[in-house]
Amino acid sequence: METDRSYEQVPDVEADSVPDPHWLTLRYGSGLPEAYMAPTMGGKQPARLRLVAGLMLSIFLMATIQGICLTYGLPG
Repeated sequence: METDRSYEQVPDVEADSVPDPHWLTLRYGSGLPEAYMAPTMGGKQPARLRLVAGLMLSIFLMATIQGICLTYGLPG
């Protein structure tokens, strides 16, 4: 079985082909709330998501500046 192919060897998609609906559900659907999932693309986001992201970044930045290991706690 040949597994290594160059891009030129990949066959073209037929004009009447239809994507698998399960793939579309996995690609675009989510069972998680929108606020739980970070946006994966740039652009204007709701103010509450930007606020939460800024808060989380500042918490991690302050912990790093103070030398706190967020996995194991205080050094020593």
